[in-house]
Amino acid sequence: MPHKIKILIVENEPDTAQTVEMLFRDYGGFDVVTALKGAEGIALAQKERPDMMLLNLDLPDMSGFRVFREAKAANPDLMVYIFTGFDDQEFRDKAVALGARDYLVKPMPMEQILAKIQEGALELERKKKGG
Repeated sequence: MPHKIKILIVENEPDTAQTVEMLFRDYGGFDVVTALKGAEGIALAQKERPDMMLLNLDLPDMSGFRVFREAKAANPDLMVYIFTGFDDQEFRDKAVALGARDYLVKPMPMEQILAKIQEGALELERKKKGG
């Protein structure tokens, strides 16, 4: 059975987290785990070893950038997408420097988010097949 791409969503807004989780699971066919706080996101990144992470920078307990660094330290191959309301060039630059795949600014149409994630998933599948 082929590997099902696992995505970790770290999003402080429960409604947004639930909507994105449903989108990725029901329409994308992904295995999805969700965290509403940074510490939970780090723990899930270490335990679940997701292939991808959709990460909000504005978390209630810590900076999203800390979550990014700790999740990548646990899993250097983790593909990270920033998903935030901060449309700020300094934040974009920092995210890119840390190795973010993309910097997605809220609000963004759900189909556009799914398309970005599916594009990354295809790349991961090609890498796993050695191509």
